[in-house]
Amino acid sequence: MPYQTLLLKKSGPVATLTMNRPEKRNPLDQLSATEMIQALDEVQNDPTLRVLVLTGAGEVFSAGGDLKAFQESKPLDHLDKVAPVLDLVKKFFSIRYPTIARVQGHALGGGAGLVSLCDFAIAADDIELGYPEINLGIIPAAVAVVLARTVPRRTAVDLLFRGRRIGAAEAARLLVINESVPRKDLDAKVDALAKELSGKSGPALRALKSLYYGQQDESLERAIEHGLDKFAALAGGEDVQEGLAAFFEKRKPDWPSAKKK
Repeated sequence: MPYQTLLLKKSGPVATLTMNRPEKRNPLDQLSATEMIQALDEVQNDPTLRVLVLTGAGEVFSAGGDLKAFQESKPLDHLDKVAPVLDLVKKFFSIRYPTIARVQGHALGGGAGLVSLCDFAIAADDIELGYPEINLGIIPAAVAVVLARTVPRRTAVDLLFRGRRIGAAEAARLLVINESVPRKDLDAKVDALAKELSGKSGPALRALKSLYYGQQDESLERAIEHGLDKFAALAGGEDVQEGLAAFFEKRKPDWPSAKKK
């Protein structure tokens, strides 16, 4: 379906979702969040996909919320405007396969939150990333919750309470991103990671992601039981038989699940 604020491209098992308002620095607002939810539903329901890449058009990944619209809105309207963003956070966590943030330029506020929402984040070495809401007298409500589940407590507190911007090297050191690379190498690095992940078994990727995020709110015993349930569900599948055969035959697996539409 056509989108006003996004571009969605599918190439084999990889979908690329591009925030497409570079003239406004790809803001995360009511419209873009609503459309992103719709796009995530579209890719979620496509059985041929195994990886999602999220990026921004132009020189900036996303500068976050539309502060001008926020300033001009009435106090009672604020929650209505951010409600789609909160829904987007929940939707992102429900994506069944790995997600990769391809980050360039600025990633601020809600834009930085999108980076944290993705399973992997690869950034150009000239980025600026930060959560500056505290400097405006507000708080990054959903973003703070996501960041707290992504990095150690002292890192999250430092970034959220001080509202400072950090560069790529520090973001990698603090585990906010996985890796930084020269801007000229960004596409190649993201493409290589997407290719690596999309070469895995689709059912195994979905089961592992569900297990990893689902166990965070469970007791140790229940988390282990949950993992064993998923293991048992996969163990008799065609992908497992092919994976074992490929291992012993010293070749790449040809996953049966990838052939089913």
